[in-house]
Amino acid sequence: MIDSHICIDTGNSGTKIVYSFPETEKIHSLFMSSALDEVSTERMENKLKHSNWIGFPKPEQQAWLGNGNSNKVVAVGELAEKFSPIDRRAEPKYENALYKILAAIGVIMETNQISKRRKFKVQLGLLLPWNEYKDRERLLERLEKLSPEYEFRGQKIRVKIQNCICYPEGGGIAMARVREKGLDWFKQQRLGVLMLGDRNWTGLCFDSGQIKSGASPLDGFSFLLDRIIEDAPCLLNRERLSHAIFTAIAQAKKSQDHFSRPQWQELESIQSLATARDTNLRKSEVKDIERAMTMVASEWEVKLLNLIQQVFPKPLTELNVGGGSLPFFAPLIESHFNWAIEGSDEGYSPIDTSKDYVPVLVAAGLTEQVKEALQFKTITAVESAFSLRFADVFSLIKFLIAEGAKQSKQRTKSKKV
Repeated sequence: MIDSHICIDTGNSGTKIVYSFPETEKIHSLFMSSALDEVSTERMENKLKHSNWIGFPKPEQQAWLGNGNSNKVVAVGELAEKFSPIDRRAEPKYENALYKILAAIGVIMETNQISKRRKFKVQLGLLLPWNEYKDRERLLERLEKLSPEYEFRGQKIRVKIQNCICYPEGGGIAMARVREKGLDWFKQQRLGVLMLGDRNWTGLCFDSGQIKSGASPLDGFSFLLDRIIEDAPCLLNRERLSHAIFTAIAQAKKSQDHFSRPQWQELESIQSLATARDTNLRKSEVKDIERAMTMVASEWEVKLLNLIQQVFPKPLTELNVGGGSLPFFAPLIESHFNWAIEGSDEGYSPIDTSKDYVPVLVAAGLTEQVKEALQFKTITAVESAFSLRFADVFSLIKFLIAEGAKQSKQRTKSKKV
């Protein structure tokens, strides 16, 4: 008997975690910063000593792991940001995922006041980029070695991983379509999944029920932001620029039937990026910012078209798109596949019916279900597009729970026999 189903997406923009307990149908969510930093125990003790007086931080705000070396600990998430975390985007995701997974389990145990005296038995679901999917066995081996007993926030916890499944990013979305339409339908499709993440993109092509092609280039949105910052005339950082871009897209979308590239310099959020005090200088800076954004956007659109042509060389019967940066690339996807992707599942439609088109679903049409199930109704959740970003991992836990219920029913039947 397991204690919890836990599914984790260790993305660069943040670790998305969903979990449930067998005694209830409720699915809980947890979001942690993706930052990691190995620091000395002395630095950690000093940091905690001088920050605890501020209030009562949650476990996910002060998460750290003992790493087998009494002089070092690994800070995870928000706590790591208070030190000097290095840029780990070029490193294999599975290697850093190990610490994020162990920290997430520790947070779940502490948040739900689960006894540390006994082993916490979990069924785990993980998502990895397609190009790193081959490394899943190494990740599972390390998890099985470290999870039986490790130190979280200064206390020993014990975990038993009863079962672990690992899917490529986008695998949860694909399973959602199987769950809704049935396996027979799925086997008759040439179905594409395109995940537009912060570190990497992942494209998967399912043909007759099998993955026929896939790729996960390191062309994610954070690298696009870096290129804009290089070319922009004023001092910017990724977080501020990203927020301004998506605020601008939301502003422009209100007056349009479907996505199109905004006139950046006309929107207040982009204008606010200028740093000069003089009015004319500010206008000049905004023009240069728009020029940099337009140039880099064109460059990344070529990269995305190359990925689409590589992974989907033949016409698709359906494409599912997801990932937090989808709104930025939506104009290209709409024009390329000739399909308006905004609206309800039933409301999707081709833009020009006289031309060929491919039906495009946003996250398998699950964003409203995710929003309701995980209660993503706060301003922060809406602005952070959590309903879109959690869709893949949410779909994965729904699959795990369904499989667990099926196995439980089979065991009950066997006992009766």
